[in-house]
Parts: sequence; C-alpha cells; structure tokens
Amino acid sequence: TFVSELEPRPLWRHFDRILATPRPSKHEEAMRAFVLEVARARNLGARTDKYGNVVVTVPASKGREKAPVVVLQSHLDMVCEKNSDVTFDFAVDAIRPRRDGDYLYATGTTLGADNGIGCAAALALLAQAQEGFRPGGKGKATARKALRRAQTPFVREVAERILSPATDPEAPGP
Repeated sequence: TFVSELEPRPLWRHFDRILATPRPSKHEEAMRAFVLEVARARNLGARTDKYGNVVVTVPASKGREKAPVVVLQSHLDMVCEKNSDVTFDFAVDAIRPRRDGDYLYATGTTLGADNGIGCAAALALLAQAQEGFRPGGKGKATARKALRRAQTPFVREVAERILSPATDPEAPGP
C-alpha cells in the first residue's frame, strides 16, 4: 500500500507488511513467522520460546563488544476492534490504511499500531544495528539526529548510549 512509501521507508515498509499480516491475540503465528523471516534474511540468531515469544539477537559491531546491551520489546498481536457497520475478519483480512494529513488511520477497524509500529521500528533497526555502527556506517549520524529530535526519555537514552565515549572506540578522549 501507500504506507511503504512513507519516510523513513525501512520503518514504514515493515509496518505496511504488518498491516497485511493477521495477528489477533492468541493467533500470532503469521506475525511470528514474519519476524523470524526478517531475522533469518539478515543471518541473525532468532528463537521462539514455548510461549511464542520471539527473540532476535544482533551481535555487537567490532569494537563495541563491551557496549551496554539494548533491548527493544514489543508485542506481536493487536487489539481487534471494528466499527459495527464493517464486515471484517481479523483472522484473515488485512488492515486497510488511510491517510489524513500527517495521520495514518485504518478504515473501519483499529490500525493495529498499538505495537505493530513497535515491531516495525525494531525490525527497521536490525539493519541499522548491523550496518550503522561501523566505520563509514550511518549509525552515529542517525543517533545524533535522533538525539536532536528526541521527544521521549527513552529515545534520548538510546541515542546517548550509542554516542557515549565510554562505549565508542572512535570517540576522542577527555
């Protein structure tokens, strides 16, 4: 859908795929398979526990092995609510997005962004984590931009950790 053309594209491409993936509570199999597919395509370690939780592991970049570990967590299912005049089966139908100015909505149902967007962000960051924190990578520039734009303590903390001289082998000394 048009969602995959929004910026930043890595985030919205994943979210667009998530919108097309049925994932009501207790029936997250397709969503779980999608996350595992993305991890395997990047040759990352991924596992599912007996409860259905998925853990994807991104190894530290060379020289950052002692950096603090960052954990991104989100849930795979969505709140399944629809308008009374809408025929929709959350077990099989894709969410139909619509845009109104700067806002994204679903047509007749919940959008599933309650943590679909969290999953999309984590998946988009997998590539950044693999590619960005190496010489010539974009990770530091992205972290600096995130720090300038940070509107939540969490984003600020993650960006500060990425840029911390204590964990950055390329940072100048005191």
